[in-house]
Amino acid sequence: MLETADEIAALQELLDASIDSENEHLLAIMTPERRLSAEQMTQLLIGMQVLVVATATADGRPLTSCVDGHFVHGRWVFTTDATATKARHLGRKGVIVGDVVRMAGDTSGDEGTLARIVAARSRRWVATRRLSCASTGVSGAEA
Repeated sequence: MLETADEIAALQELLDASIDSENEHLLAIMTPERRLSAEQMTQLLIGMQVLVVATATADGRPLTSCVDGHFVHGRWVFTTDATATKARHLGRKGVIVGDVVRMAGDTSGDEGTLARIVAARSRRWVATRRLSCASTGVSGAEA
C-alpha cells in the first residue's frame, strides 16, 4: 500500500460521488454490503492486475483489450504501445470510464434499449498520456 492519507481520502470521495446517483440499476447492484471502502481497495489491489480497457471505433463498435494494470497512489496505471488501437481510442477526445457524461435515450439498461453519449463534462481527475520510450514507441496512460 503506497497511498497517503490524502490519496485515500480523495479516492473515498470519488467512490462516494460515484454511488451518489439516481441510477436505480446501479444502486440495485452495488448494495452497501457489496461496496469496498478506499482503504479496503488499497489493501486488496496490490501487484499486477489484469484490466479490460473498453473503447469504441468511430462508427460505435465496441472493442476491448486486456492490459497489465497497477493500482498505485489511488489510481490505475497501465502502459500500451503508442501504435495500438486502444492508444488511439484513448486520445484526448476519447471518453474514459469514470468520465461524467450526459446521455440521450433510454438509459435503463433493459434489453433492446439504446442510449448515446451527447456530451462529456470536464474531468475532476487526471488522465495522463506520456511517451515513456521514444525509440520503441511505447507509451503510458494513467487513469
